[in-house]
Amino acid sequence: MTPKPAENPIPILQKHKENFLNELKSQNYSKNTITAYSQEIDYFIEFFRGFQDDMEIIDINRPFIQQSLIFREENSKTGKIATNTKKMYLKALYQFFVYLTDAMNGIKDFTTLFSKIKIKAETRQKEYLNEVEIKRLLNYINVKKNKRMSFITCRNILLIKILLYTGMRASEVINIKLSDITTYEQDKNIIQIRIIGKGNKEGFCYIDHLKISEELEDTLLFRKRLNITSEYLFTTKTGRQMTRQEAFLATANILKKAGINKKGLHLFRHTLGFHLAQKGVRIEDIQEILRHSNINTTRIYVQRREADKINGIKKIDY
Repeated sequence: MTPKPAENPIPILQKHKENFLNELKSQNYSKNTITAYSQEIDYFIEFFRGFQDDMEIIDINRPFIQQSLIFREENSKTGKIATNTKKMYLKALYQFFVYLTDAMNGIKDFTTLFSKIKIKAETRQKEYLNEVEIKRLLNYINVKKNKRMSFITCRNILLIKILLYTGMRASEVINIKLSDITTYEQDKNIIQIRIIGKGNKEGFCYIDHLKISEELEDTLLFRKRLNITSEYLFTTKTGRQMTRQEAFLATANILKKAGINKKGLHLFRHTLGFHLAQKGVRIEDIQEILRHSNINTTRIYVQRREADKINGIKKIDY
């Protein structure tokens, strides 16, 4: 460590922070991003405050950055922060130190301090609907179908059923066009839906005609009455293509009303994957159905099935 600096480094850092944020504004960064960066840099400056009598800004090194991350976590409301928050903290600091390197005329290249700092990703189990929840959801849908339905209700039920039975990604389902829906040539009881998946790759999803035929027909009738001419299957009442956010809210609303405390468009994809594994479907076939480019992505569903088996064994009490 260098001797006590003649000038207090805290006001210097705060001044640089102010200039840095002004530069972000001039580059048209969003207000939310600027606010987030400001808050994260404040954590770092507060951490530095404890060392201001013993070091200068130029003394900042990689271990110091890593220790500041621990300080950031310990001083959060819960004493623990998510992986994405850690990444945001380091991203904000990196951008700030890019600016600082230039502002201090390159006396030290601070950006090299971040090259070997790794954030270990949290391993979270993927959420999905269990058999009881699926039954509850379908029962709720059947009750709604027995009442007079609006276009929105009919559309939302069709949306959920397609997600539930095909495991489509959000971007795939909202981009379904009417021309993409055909009868599967080799089995007239199966509906084939053409999709454009990840990497702009063409693919196909298949669904039993009986699962969605009623909702599909009703949705098309509503469209005719409302004079909706959009090429997209899922639209608003005015004919505008449904957005991802609108699809999220539509499914979340139905799940909530069905008494299910889970949400997310990917929830249905995970549900299909886990239930296929539970039914003993081969991992290679699950990979094809979910259109995973890497079979390792599919293994999570099989691993969950194995974990369920182990938990079952542990419950034997004779």
